[in-house]
Amino acid sequence: MMDGDDVAIDGPGTGTIAVGAVIEKDFARGLLNRVVEANRAFGIAESTHSEPNWTTWLPDVALVLVECRLLEAFEDFGIIREMRRARPLVPIIAVSENNDPDFLMEVLKAGANDFFTSETTSDIAASKIHSFSRLSASARLIEVQNEELVTTMRAQREADEKRMRAEAEKSIAEAQAAADKQTREILDNLTEGFFVVEPSMKIGTGTSRSCLKMFGGDIAGKPLGGALSLGGDTERYLVAGIMQVFENFMPVSVTVGLLPTRVTTKSKSILELRYTFIEASNGDPERLIIGASDITDSLREKKRFENENSLNRALVEILKDKSSFTDFVTDFKRDAAQLQRLSGAQGVATGERILHTLKGNSAAYSLNDIVHSLHSVETDLKAIESESEKLSVMKSCGPKVSGMLEHFLKKYGSVLQIRSDADAAEMVEVPAAVLIEFSEIASRVDPSTAEKIRELIKSARMKPVGNLVSAFRPTIERLAERQNKLINLEVVGGDLRVDTTRFGPLVRSLIHSIRNSCDHGIEPAEERQDSGKSDSGTIRIQFSTPNEDVLRVQISDDGRGINRERVLEKAVRLGLVDERRVADIHDRDWLGLIFSAGFSTASEVTDVSGRGVGMGCIKSEVETLGGSISVATARRVGTKIVVDVPMTGDESNSQPANSHIKYAAA
Repeated sequence: MMDGDDVAIDGPGTGTIAVGAVIEKDFARGLLNRVVEANRAFGIAESTHSEPNWTTWLPDVALVLVECRLLEAFEDFGIIREMRRARPLVPIIAVSENNDPDFLMEVLKAGANDFFTSETTSDIAASKIHSFSRLSASARLIEVQNEELVTTMRAQREADEKRMRAEAEKSIAEAQAAADKQTREILDNLTEGFFVVEPSMKIGTGTSRSCLKMFGGDIAGKPLGGALSLGGDTERYLVAGIMQVFENFMPVSVTVGLLPTRVTTKSKSILELRYTFIEASNGDPERLIIGASDITDSLREKKRFENENSLNRALVEILKDKSSFTDFVTDFKRDAAQLQRLSGAQGVATGERILHTLKGNSAAYSLNDIVHSLHSVETDLKAIESESEKLSVMKSCGPKVSGMLEHFLKKYGSVLQIRSDADAAEMVEVPAAVLIEFSEIASRVDPSTAEKIRELIKSARMKPVGNLVSAFRPTIERLAERQNKLINLEVVGGDLRVDTTRFGPLVRSLIHSIRNSCDHGIEPAEERQDSGKSDSGTIRIQFSTPNEDVLRVQISDDGRGINRERVLEKAVRLGLVDERRVADIHDRDWLGLIFSAGFSTASEVTDVSGRGVGMGCIKSEVETLGGSISVATARRVGTKIVVDVPMTGDESNSQPANSHIKYAAA
């Protein structure tokens, strides 16, 4: 079938199944061609993404395929949403080379019923197209897994009609008994739950034996509401939806599509539901067959497998650099303890930065339980207005996450050969006890000797600064994989030795800038190609000492750069900038907005970015050390952040970092 041809929808086995397709890439077209070659029953009405003529064939097709491209995914999601509004229950299958779980979840949120990836074979694709085409016609039964059951139900209906017409009561009873026996034999041997709902909203007498276990008792003959023991308002929603179907106010295909397909019982079992309506001779819905499968164990096993993989990755990354992990543990315990000492309005802002930094650094080591707990706390805080209540939540969070880290260390300490009470000081080249003894000796000797001893102690505490960023690399790899990007990390000057006790918190806070570069800065390969760049983006961290008194840290990427318009648009929404002054704002002013509390250009909050806390964390650490920050950005060229902090100093007398921030934009 070519573009513009008339499209006819026929039932299975009676003619051509009309399929609409919005595709243009070789991958999607190749899959579709293989399906059509193997299944001549498919007729294709085809459009490209740029041609809106799909609106001419959409009303007539039984099923739609939409290719979701990598760069134009949001536009393609829009096509799916338009189709869903035009035909609320037409089956839509997305086709994409991107098989990332997060991407596929967005496809389903947009309104697709299913998706084909590069791993989908033509046989599977054809099978799914056949199945979904059956769902598209309002007068067609939804296929259930046991065809014999549906046949039996029809036989029972025919037996009922025969009983009314029959003159001999004996023949009616025998026919009914035979149908009942056959139905019961089938139902008693099914592993899935099957039951019938009558227009009276009562459950029929023919229920499978599996229903006893799934719903905690015999549901036969009971009113639907309450019989299934579903959690929350799910059962009321289910009852209301089925009542709408029997009222026949809208097409059956529309109302069936609104019914829940996955529910949770009060016993915490997760069931997958399928619906098949049997129509009367006048076309009205007569009965509803519901098939239920218990998928609790399969979902639990899938979750367990994912958790084990994540844990194994975490242990491997820690073993690669135990010294850096021990530094992380020390910083984590210190920051968690600081949460319990928060007070006042400034304490709330400080607490938000600490929580975000704890989450970012925990994610670097795949400590997912801690990450999820912290992410949940951040979400809860957004809904709390009371300052005192926020402080209370933050203070209670400190011991909780410390306990979670302690549990992890105790459980896997033997594998990692790290004690639960390990401290970064124990990982220096000289035992901590010796350093303490030296400090005590220094207090009892002459000033000249004491100064030499203190210098030796300081030297012993010095470590390669690259150790502090070793956990950044696996974080970048995971984020790049999730977002289908190619990102390299370059570390220059990592062998420079610094006092990690002084600079550890600052360097670890840079994880927020790294995650921003991965999420917002570095483009996907296709977008980079269009800009004349290499497929792979680069994030570069460089350590240097322009003089013996200053440590310089430069973080740069070769991505999109910071978008001035987007920054100012968000700033206006947050009330940080008067909309009337936007045109007069200079580079210094608009770039400075990225350090504002709660500021983020992300469209939604995720576990990667969107809280608007990360850059403020870096700013806070620079303030603590009395340093300075400079930010430079250029559209389609990239962004560079340069931090200069004194090698030594009295942090208690440091000045606000706002007076030490410089900006440049192109």
